[in-house]
Amino acid sequence: MNNLKASQAIQVTQELNKNNREREVGGLIEVMQKYKIEQGLVLVQDLKKETEEKVDNKKIKFVSLLKRLLEE
Repeated sequence: MNNLKASQAIQVTQELNKNNREREVGGLIEVMQKYKIEQGLVLVQDLKKETEEKVDNKKIKFVSLLKRLLEE
């Protein structure tokens, strides 16, 4: 069990707004730093426009949950 390694960091939220953005992104960044993951994903239930940004030298992509589920 000690050989397990995280390959992705994904945060899922119903909505992303100014009230919860710091919490959602902050938690994701914390996990990414702990497991040395360079790119994270925030899945948002009702996201109109996908975006990407750098936070603490980590790449964060914001994607519609529905779109992601349909891709898989």
